[in-house]
Amino acid sequence: MAGTDRISALPLDIKVTILSGLTIKEAVRTSSLAHSWRHLWTFLPGLEVGPLSVDQNASRFADSRWFDLLHHLLTSLRGPFLYFAICNGFGADQSGRLQILLDLAFQRGGVEVLAIRDLHGQVAVHLPYFHALEVLHLSDCDLSLPPGFQGFNKLLILELLQVCISNNDLQLLIDTSKQLSIFKCYLASDGDDPYSVTIRSQTLTNLEFGIYEAIERVRIDSAPRLEEVHITGADNLSEEFAPVTLGLLSGITMVSYLELTCDVLKTLSPVGARCSLPVTFNNLRCLKLSMSTLAVEKGMYDVFTCLLRSAPLLEKLHIRSFDLEPSPSESHAILLSECVKKQDGFRCLNQSLTSVTIKMSKLDVITSIWMIHFLLLNANVLKLMMIEYNKGCEVEPNMIEELCKAKVTSSDAKLVIWRCKEKVKINVK
Repeated sequence: MAGTDRISALPLDIKVTILSGLTIKEAVRTSSLAHSWRHLWTFLPGLEVGPLSVDQNASRFADSRWFDLLHHLLTSLRGPFLYFAICNGFGADQSGRLQILLDLAFQRGGVEVLAIRDLHGQVAVHLPYFHALEVLHLSDCDLSLPPGFQGFNKLLILELLQVCISNNDLQLLIDTSKQLSIFKCYLASDGDDPYSVTIRSQTLTNLEFGIYEAIERVRIDSAPRLEEVHITGADNLSEEFAPVTLGLLSGITMVSYLELTCDVLKTLSPVGARCSLPVTFNNLRCLKLSMSTLAVEKGMYDVFTCLLRSAPLLEKLHIRSFDLEPSPSESHAILLSECVKKQDGFRCLNQSLTSVTIKMSKLDVITSIWMIHFLLLNANVLKLMMIEYNKGCEVEPNMIEELCKAKVTSSDAKLVIWRCKEKVKINVK
C-alpha cells in the first residue's frame, strides 16, 4: 500500500513515461494500482489499439468511473471499434450517457457490430449512421433514425426486440438494408398507428417475426431466398388476427423450415374450421409446432390437419407441448371419435413424412392420443415417432394400449418412447 501511495504521488509526465515502457497489458494493469492512475494508459503517446471490442455491463458503468473509462476509450485511442455493446441494467436516467457513447463510437467509425440490449424501460436511442455496420441488435428502446437516412449498405443481421419505432422508420430500415440476410423482429407499440409491414428482399434467408396487438398487417412481397421462418404470437391473440397470420404465411410458401407457436396456431382456428389453408408450402421439409391446447380446443385438430395437408413434401415434424390444466374425462373419447370419423377423408395425408418428434412436459392419453393416433394412421412412410417427456411424468397404461391398436399404414413404422435416459422401443403394427 505504501508503494502504491508513493508512485501515485508522481507527476503525470513521469507516470506516462513509466507506462510507455510497458506492454499494453502491463500498462493497463499498472493503471489500476491507484485511483489517480486510472485511465492513464489511454493517454500513452503513439498508442493505437484496433480493432477493439467494447462490451460493457451498463449497471457497472452507470457509475461515473465506468462511464469515464468508456469515454476515454472512445476519445483517446486510435483505430476503429469493430464491436460495441451496451447491455443489462441501463435505464432511462442514463439515456444521455448512452447517446454520448453512441455518438463517440460513430465519430470513430468502423463499427461493424452494435448491440444495445436488456435495458430497463424504453430508453430513447437516436441511431447514428454507421456506414460499416454489419450486425445490429436493439432491444427495449425507442428507436429513431437520423434525418436523411439512406440505409446500412453492409447490414447482414438485424434484430429488433421490443423496440418502438415509427412505421415509416421501420419500413425505411427494411427497404434500405440491401444485403440483409437475417431479420428478427418483435415490435412494441409506439402509441400511434399499428404497424403495417411490407418485406421485399432479394437476400433475406432467415426471418423471425412476432405477431402482437401492435401489428395490423405483415406482407412479404418478394423474398426468393427465404429458407427458414419462425412466427410467434402474444398470449392475448384471438381469431381476429387470422388475416395477419395468413398474410404472413402467404409470402413464405417456398420456405424449407417453418416454426409456429401455439398462439399463432390459435389465430388460424377459423381457417381450420373450413378444413383448408389458402396456401400451400410446396418446399417445406421441416415443420415445428408449439402447442398448449391439444385437447381442450377441438379446433386445433382441424388446424393441425390443415397444416399437414398444405405441406405435401414434409419430412420432419417436431411438436412441443406444454402442461395443461386437467381436461374433462370425456375429452379423450370425443377427440378420438373425431379422429376416427375424419380419418377416411384424410387417408394417405402425407406421402413423405418419415420422422415425428413430440416433446412434452406432461404425457397422458387425454392430451396427446388424438394427435399421435392421427399421425400413425395417415403418414404412409413414417419410420420413426419419438416421444420425449420429463422426469417424474407418468405414462398412463392405456395410452400404450391404445397406440398399439392403431392400424398403421406403414409396416416399418416405429414408436419410441423416451423416459429420461431410459429408452423403450415399441413396434406398432
